[in-house]
Order: sequence, then C-alpha cells, then structure tokens
Amino acid sequence: MPQNVSGINSANVLNSIKQAKLSNAEKTNTDDTKVKTSVEETDESEYVDIDFTNMSLDEVSDAAESLEQDMMLIKVQMDGIKALLEADEAVKQGYEQEYNSKKEQIEKLNQELKQADTPEEKAKLKTKVFTLSQSLELLYSQIQAALDTINDHNAIKSNLNNEFSAANQSYQRAISAQNKKEAEQLDLQKNYATSNVPGLSGVSGTSSDYSSAPKGASSGKVSNNMLNALKNWEGLRTSAYQCAAGVWTIGYGHTKGVSPGQQISEAQAEAYLKQDLASFENEVTQYANEAGVKLSQGQYDALVSLAFNCGGGVVKSSGILQMLKSGNIDAAASKMKEYCHGGGRVLQGLVNRRAQEAQWLYT
Repeated sequence: MPQNVSGINSANVLNSIKQAKLSNAEKTNTDDTKVKTSVEETDESEYVDIDFTNMSLDEVSDAAESLEQDMMLIKVQMDGIKALLEADEAVKQGYEQEYNSKKEQIEKLNQELKQADTPEEKAKLKTKVFTLSQSLELLYSQIQAALDTINDHNAIKSNLNNEFSAANQSYQRAISAQNKKEAEQLDLQKNYATSNVPGLSGVSGTSSDYSSAPKGASSGKVSNNMLNALKNWEGLRTSAYQCAAGVWTIGYGHTKGVSPGQQISEAQAEAYLKQDLASFENEVTQYANEAGVKLSQGQYDALVSLAFNCGGGVVKSSGILQMLKSGNIDAAASKMKEYCHGGGRVLQGLVNRRAQEAQWLYT
C-alpha cells in the first residue's frame, strides 16, 4: 500500500470538514458563531469566557443557538477524526504485516544462504536479502510516518474533545441564563397584566415621567413596566462596543455619538434610552392618530416596543393599527408575532419578545 494514500485521504477529509464549517458559518451569518480556519486550531477559552450576565434576552438566545450549532460542527469534526484514526490504524497495520512478512522472508533466505553450496547460489540469495532489507527499511519509515499521523490526529481529537466540552458548558450556562431572563420577563408581564393602574409594575428605581394613563396614544409615553422590559431585552453595556454591524454602541443599544473607549453610568444609559424612545413614541402616537384608533397603555407599549426593535414603518404598514381599531386584537397579536426573523431565520429571542408584546395588546 503506497505511503501517500493515507496522507491524501486525511487531507481531503480534513479539508472537507473545514469547508463544511466555513460554509455553515456563511449560511448562519451570525457574529456569535466563532469559525476556525483549521481543525487543529481550537481554543476552548473562547467559549469559557462568554459572559451572559449583561446580555439581553435576544442576545442570550442567539448565543445559545450559535453554541448549539458550534457543538454540532465540532461533533462532525470529531466523527471525521475518528474515521481518520481508524484509517490510520488500518494503514499502520498493513505496513506492519508487510514488514513482518519480509522480515520472515529474510530470515528464511539467511538460512538458505548458510546451506548454499555454490558461489552463484550464494550471490543470488545475498541479492534477494539485500533487496528485501531495503524494502524493510522503507516499510519501517512508513510505519513511523503512520505513527506520527496517528499522534497528530489524536492531538486534534483531544483538542476537539476539550472544545466540545467547553462549548457545551457555555451552552448550558446560556440556557440557564435564557430561562432566568424569560422568567424575569414573565414576572414583568404578570405584574403588568395584574396592576391596578395599567402600565405600572411597582418596580422601584424607575422614572416618574413615564405614563400610567390608560390611553397611551394621548399621553405619548410608554409605561415604567415596558421601559423595564425593554432594558431587559436590550441588555446594559456601560462600555462602548461594536455591534454585529460594526456600529459603536453603548447603554441599552444607543448608537448616536458613541466613540471607542466611552464609558457611561447606568443612569446615563437610561437617559439615552429615553432619548432614543422619544422618536418612536412620537411615531406611534402620530400613526395612531392618523388611523383614528385609541390605544390602551398596553397596546401603546407593545407598538412602541415593536417600532424600537423593527422600525416605526412596521407599525404604519403592518395593518396592526387597523386591526386594533376594528377590535380584532387576536389578528393584531398574530400579525405582531410574525416579526421574529433576523438574518433570514427565526430567532427565539424575538419569538419570546413578540409573544410578550402581543400579550400587552390585551391590557
């Protein structure tokens, strides 16, 4: 069996794994998926160091999905390495069998050489022994090369096992964080629905200028409860960072005038959030007035939240206002839940967010 057969197969399989991972990364188009340029290049620390504490629910949900995809890709690599090691072992055993066979032939020829009577017969036997000895040396080097390949692939296998374990640990932490944040949102939703005054959840530390009026379209302000839910969704970052689109961002998703290295307090982050909300509050108020629909505080909160996440144009063009005007809240809620895609795919974080906003339409 030629020595280069194993090497060619290994390279092809490893390259296929690499291309599969790169291709999948392009399809998923997410910043959280960390693609490696080589199977050998693994770093489980990139998973261990993920901090979900200050992430929004959407970000945590996306991170969990990306980690799950990473684990699937790593598993593909692990299966590939397992197949390579089996092939490596078969190649090594083939060389060893051939080596032992030729070694036995040499021993037999040496016995015949001792019993040879004529110079011609001895010369012929010595030539055979010499030829077989050269083959034996070549086979020995091939066995050593096969062992080196096995060691290399075992090292990759070990790295992949460590990487999978680290990714799985972070995935479990992400799921735990997601469950916690969803529970917090559910508590906010329950407080919202059961509050004696629509729009107030009784959460301390919130600004008093956010309306408790039952008709949000006339007040032009979202409730404290919606503001707190939005904070939870967006997540607080007190240090400037670049979002997936490369835009410098800080606070609760604020982008205007943000510079690298900027630091702000939580109070400043809330002030930025209210500034950012103002334009969406005005838009929703304007569109509601134009449509001639009187919105409850919950409906107003839901539409401002949708506009903040998807743009005010969605509120105007979706038909939700007309559905609310006609009293068809079920249709409005169903329509709102359609806006749960990001990067061409359904995002669980957006599914959860739309579900809560849809619930607000009934309050």
